[in-house]
Amino acid sequence: MPRTVTLDAESERLIESLMRDGRYASAEEAVRDALRALEAEEAMLEGLDVEAIRRSIEENRRDGALLTEEEVFGPLEAKYRAVPERAGE
Repeated sequence: MPRTVTLDAESERLIESLMRDGRYASAEEAVRDALRALEAEEAMLEGLDVEAIRRSIEENRRDGALLTEEEVFGPLEAKYRAVPERAGE
């Protein structure tokens, strides 16, 4: 059965922008596509065992198997600081 919904201003702007860019021909089409994406995300989340993920993270923390932010990003930042900037960029 058809339903009428009221969108907030931000959602309205997004839909208008998507229509203006030619991604969707109508607001209904954009909302249908968004609902399909939400349905797919919900189906994916249903298959996750959140408690098992939490237990695994906690075990890795206890075992010291997780890296700190500095351990991950420090070497990357140093690497990219050492790369000379390209002229004109």
